[in-house]
Amino acid sequence: MKKINKYLFGAFAALLSAGLFSCVEEAPEYVAGEPDQAGCYGIYFPTQEASGDHTFDPTMDKVITVTVSRDSLKAAANPLPEITVPISYTASAEGIFEVPENVTFADGQQEATFNVTFPKAETAVKYDLSLSIDDKKFASLYNNAPTFLTTSVFCVEWKYFMKENSDSEKALFTFVQDWWGETHQFYLKYYEVDGIRHCVTESLPAEVEHEDGTVETVYGIWGTGAEYEMEFVWYTKTNYISIPYQSMGFNNNGDIIHACSEDGFYEKYRGADYYTSRGYANTLDWLVKNYPEEVSFYDGHGGLNLFMYYVCDQDGDKKGRGYKFGINEMAIANGYVRVDYSIDVEASETVDGVAPVAFSVGPDVTSVKYVIAEGELDAKEAGKLVTSITEAKAENVQTIVMESTDTIVGVSPAASGIYTLVAVSYADKDAKESAFTSFTYVAAEDKEEYAAVVTVATEPTSAMYEHVGFNAINSFGYFVYGKDLTEVKVGVFKTADVQAKGAEALAASIKTALSDSIVNIINGTGYATLATGLDALTSYSVVVYASNGYNHTVATAEYETDGLPNEPTGLTGTFTYAQFWEGDDAGLALLVNPNYANTYAINNWGGGIDMNFTWDKETNACHVNDQFTGYTHSTYGDVYVIELADYTGNTDEGVSYFDPETQTFHFFVVYYVSAGYFGKGEEVFTLSDAAGANGRRLAGSQLTKAQGGNNHDFVLERNPQTVAFKAVAVERPARSSRFSAPVKVDSMLKF
Repeated sequence: MKKINKYLFGAFAALLSAGLFSCVEEAPEYVAGEPDQAGCYGIYFPTQEASGDHTFDPTMDKVITVTVSRDSLKAAANPLPEITVPISYTASAEGIFEVPENVTFADGQQEATFNVTFPKAETAVKYDLSLSIDDKKFASLYNNAPTFLTTSVFCVEWKYFMKENSDSEKALFTFVQDWWGETHQFYLKYYEVDGIRHCVTESLPAEVEHEDGTVETVYGIWGTGAEYEMEFVWYTKTNYISIPYQSMGFNNNGDIIHACSEDGFYEKYRGADYYTSRGYANTLDWLVKNYPEEVSFYDGHGGLNLFMYYVCDQDGDKKGRGYKFGINEMAIANGYVRVDYSIDVEASETVDGVAPVAFSVGPDVTSVKYVIAEGELDAKEAGKLVTSITEAKAENVQTIVMESTDTIVGVSPAASGIYTLVAVSYADKDAKESAFTSFTYVAAEDKEEYAAVVTVATEPTSAMYEHVGFNAINSFGYFVYGKDLTEVKVGVFKTADVQAKGAEALAASIKTALSDSIVNIINGTGYATLATGLDALTSYSVVVYASNGYNHTVATAEYETDGLPNEPTGLTGTFTYAQFWEGDDAGLALLVNPNYANTYAINNWGGGIDMNFTWDKETNACHVNDQFTGYTHSTYGDVYVIELADYTGNTDEGVSYFDPETQTFHFFVVYYVSAGYFGKGEEVFTLSDAAGANGRRLAGSQLTKAQGGNNHDFVLERNPQTVAFKAVAVERPARSSRFSAPVKVDSMLKF
């Protein structure tokens, strides 16, 4: 680079000598900065609470205390003499602030203070003030700290939410927190400007009893481990409530938990500009117009209806992971007469030309008015119809006098199609709340035309699936065909259960519907798959719920599996339990599972069912399958067992194995429930032959290798272009508590 610069400079010099440049701009002359005055004291404003914005209650002293400092190095002879420093200021309004003309430093004093008062400040007006040290004898031009300070004051009148018909008694709110699992009480303190209340909770201390019997006094609206108050904004013209994103004060293993309303979360997540740039007044306006059922509000009768968002660590290093969820919670003020004008409407499937519509209302509703409109209306369109009903402008309005909180009426529109019913609850002549629901209707004469059509059939499992462990003993194939279906749910049940409970009831119990892509296949070429993990010599029924949006039907098809049930090998032993169950079980049989290679079981190991495990006889490595133990705890529900390494992901903690020398199986397992694990340990199964009179010892190869397959770790997916299936391994889901940290429920649960 230096070489290139040299050539460029030479060319530039040649141009000058040739007279091609008539003038050359010279570099500006350096001018030294103005020095501080001799003996400057270096007065400055250090960082302090007096700067920034301040809110004052009228009952508070209207005063701000300001600190000034000086640099002890500015005057070498006597660094800290007694001096008086003049103070300059400017304000946004005259006659409001009273500022002293100067401040005095005593001999040897490095910091001094003075008071600024504002006795004439009016309520709900913000006043700005700027203080400065202007005299160059005192203010250094080169001080690192500022020689000025800006502040503002805003005087408001703090009030309390009072009991109904009382001007002196504060209303005590009871906050029932469904997610947090605690109940706390608070008073509501606020100041109001232009119909907007800025609210802060003022909680009462609460006594919380822990499991060990100790009692702890906790503070704050969130209580145990999170002693913070909550701030929110209450718009009195609409009674909408907005809770900004704020810390609960709770640290869960490094994850900071925050609370807010839904609009508060999205304003934090996307920023207010995201919504204002799209034509909304603010984030709350967006929520009101698009998701009105998730808006927090004051109900007018002492109740704060809060749709809370709880968010994990959105501000920390893990920003973007953002575990969150929403939940309805409520705080109710004492001394108020609770009223309920709520209304809910739900339409059911047409029966013989009549669509049943169920109305559920609050006990204070005296009547309901409703209108049926053609088509599927959205919230905005339904809202317009609500206005027409309340302003007595809507046509064909029907009125129901509510003699109870629940009633069903039958509606029969003029023709088959999609409709929306919009309803308004009334207390006498006053409109209160509204609801709407869209539904499909089928006229009696169109019943056959709109009937749901679905067919289900079964067939034996093809031999092509033997390599992945599926055969006629533990599985079968089934096919589902349909026409114009919109929703399909499929379940495989034992035929005995279908006969006992009914196909309709079991179809209703199926929670998960097939995906839209599979429904499209059903409506096209038909969908085929396998039912797996079945018992031998058992009759099963495929139950199919199918709906076309107008009507539904339930179809069934049976199949009986082949093969023989599991038979004991004749090997018995003793099962020694860890701390989770007491004692030993003697005389248990070791079974060979004929339905899946290398799979064995301990017969009736304690919960009334077999414990399944795999055993590689060449390496003697064992693996306990993820399975139900047969126990259901009265508090925590079903208890499951899983290989320890599978649960923790750490094979260093122990892997199950068979010891041919001692003739013992060693199982390293975790027992868990839906709330988290409650213990882990080593369980041992000892073969009786290990201590037999003949001294016979079994090596791994002496146990019969199982044939076939009974696999719960595969899902079969069909290629829609062929009749072939592919087996897809299913990853075991991580089991965790609410915030991904395992919770030890009870290490000594007994069954």
